[in-house]
Amino acid sequence: VFKRSAELIQERVTGSVAITGDTPTRERDVRLDRFSAGDSPLLVGTIGAIGTGLTLTVADTAVMVERSWVPSRNAQAVDRIHRIGQTRNTEVINLVSRNSTDQRVQSLLDSKTDQQMAVWRAHELSSIV
Repeated sequence: VFKRSAELIQERVTGSVAITGDTPTRERDVRLDRFSAGDSPLLVGTIGAIGTGLTLTVADTAVMVERSWVPSRNAQAVDRIHRIGQTRNTEVINLVSRNSTDQRVQSLLDSKTDQQMAVWRAHELSSIV
């Protein structure tokens, strides 16, 4: 579903590029180079394809239309634009439809994040004592 969404956006936004898990490595590099050079106004990708191995300091906005059940995968995907060398303010927009699986995933992610923070705080407190 997300792969097809990425492809549809690419078809409708002139000059945009899309990267999915099916994008061949050579073509992925060409598309990333186009985006990084400013020749493409929009890079669309799935979390699996965009979430690792990229430094996108040319980007200043990430629109998340896909969420992983694993909070760290989402954070890693967002971190692509928060890299060393980023000179602009960045913004992350999470699109979540009401009464959808996405909304349930977001609720679960919020809960997991709260639990992780509680464990981290407990660990920090125990190291002080």
